[in-house]
Amino acid sequence: MTASVPDDGSLPPCAVAAPAAEAGRGRFVLAREWAYVINATAYLPLTHAEVEQHMLHLVNRLFDAVRSEPFDPTPAAGVGARLVEMHCVGRDSIRRSAEVLGKALLNQDELHDVERLAERVIAVLGEMMAGYSEALRGGAQHEEEHVGTVIEEGNDVALLRRKLTDQALHDSLTGLPNRLSFRAELAKALRRADPTTGITLYQLDLDGFSLITGGHGDELGDRLLEHVARALKNGVAQEKATVARLGADEFGILVENTPATPAVPTMIERLTEALSEPVYLDGEHGLATSASVGVVHQPDPGIRTSELLSAAELTLRRAKSAGRGQWLLADPELDTRDRETAALAASMPGALETGEIRVGYRPVVWLADGRRAAVEALVSWDHARCGRLSHEECLTLAEPTGLILDLGSWLLSSACKRFQGERDELLLSVALTRSQAADPDLVGLVRRVLDSSGLRPNRLVLGFPGRALAEGGETAENLTVLSEIGVRTIVHGFGAVGDVLFLEDLPVHGIRVDRRIAARQAASESATMRVLATTIELAHQAGMRVSVDGVDTEEQAGFWRAAGVDYALGGMFGDTRSRDRARRAPATFGAWPTTTSSPTSTS
Repeated sequence: MTASVPDDGSLPPCAVAAPAAEAGRGRFVLAREWAYVINATAYLPLTHAEVEQHMLHLVNRLFDAVRSEPFDPTPAAGVGARLVEMHCVGRDSIRRSAEVLGKALLNQDELHDVERLAERVIAVLGEMMAGYSEALRGGAQHEEEHVGTVIEEGNDVALLRRKLTDQALHDSLTGLPNRLSFRAELAKALRRADPTTGITLYQLDLDGFSLITGGHGDELGDRLLEHVARALKNGVAQEKATVARLGADEFGILVENTPATPAVPTMIERLTEALSEPVYLDGEHGLATSASVGVVHQPDPGIRTSELLSAAELTLRRAKSAGRGQWLLADPELDTRDRETAALAASMPGALETGEIRVGYRPVVWLADGRRAAVEALVSWDHARCGRLSHEECLTLAEPTGLILDLGSWLLSSACKRFQGERDELLLSVALTRSQAADPDLVGLVRRVLDSSGLRPNRLVLGFPGRALAEGGETAENLTVLSEIGVRTIVHGFGAVGDVLFLEDLPVHGIRVDRRIAARQAASESATMRVLATTIELAHQAGMRVSVDGVDTEEQAGFWRAAGVDYALGGMFGDTRSRDRARRAPATFGAWPTTTSSPTSTS
């Protein structure tokens, strides 16, 4: 719907909007989105930039009203009146404006510290719409043709206010309180909690829910979520408790404890039983689920709700890492550690860009005489506060942030470029992570790196995780193709006879013994050693060479030499260092298999 404007095309005067930098990016983005809504539902004789400036001024007024102390939403009525002055009087204009503003204000970082935010936003938007309706009604006293519109707008405003209130505080699928409402309830519960019993917060994440939706469809998944909501409510029906849906398959339970409230393990058992009972939602498939649970029991009454939810979330993550159906109690020391780890992980992309993350190299030596066979490239991070972080620590940080592929690509590219000019034909070894090994673009990446660096394929040794190869799929295909183009391939993480068997059809040049076994260095008469000796023998019979990591002393070197291992890495031969230091020892290459057609062939 379009609205008329004054004959001269002018608009009532509007205060000049604050620059975007001063208003804050969140306000500017909201003003821009609101301007698009206005331009789509009303005609204004202004450029889009000018409309954005008007909207930014109104957004600032709404923000001020939400943050006001003591809280006073009445200034927002002026925003509604201003919309009428601007002739944004179409029904779609106010409805879509309220929807955009409601969602945005509830999710603004700038407003996250505002107590009872949802109630304030609803009150502010209610005043805005009341001001809009009143201004429209006043204008209609002089324009009879607007009477019908005024009646419709009054009804729409009332309906919209009720709808907005419900949407702001409840999950549309399950009808449970949402995260915002749950957060407000937590704050109230902390204030009124019995100091001797306190409260308990349970945060649950359904195990394997994606398998259910993937196998039976989203519709059945939604019905299961509705069932879970009912089951959880029934599980705490005897307690003073609030159940909320916090995310896709994530739920929160707040229990205001009394002397009769069961202990945490008993409550977990109740919830587990409620979820594990199969339910036939489609009359055919009996579905059940388990949940991982993070528990914060009797937190300090003075804790902020954001800190309480964060503690529950961190505890839930640790529970999930322990396996399905596990639960853990919050541990403040572990929470601090996890927060520091998360902060490190978040800052890693910047460290990569600024050069804090570097490539180092360590020798791979031939155990028979100690001569160097290759050099392995590793990353390290020289952090200003934490000191040097190792290759393994960097990979652990990069995996959950999604940086792992970029970091691996950068390591491979940097190392290949550094080594392509070596006259002594030094072999370069690079270990792949599980994500890299299964990356559909791995072969393309290696081809591009080899082409751009000039390094010949037979000088590159790529290490594949054994567990990923055992699953087949993209990882096994990548290894096969890379071997076909001349890249040498080894498999890391070996420790049992069965590990060799799945390599029968793969063109692998070597294996590396699992570092955990190297750390134990089992006694020569132990069962572990007998199994390992068989593994090494089978690998040699298949034409592979065997290496081991973690060799730090001459005694360990002698142990593995006697066991038949060909190559070794570890502190005895030098830690991670620069390229020049890593290549000082004499090299030997004849012992490395060069064939790529079959693992049973030798050079």
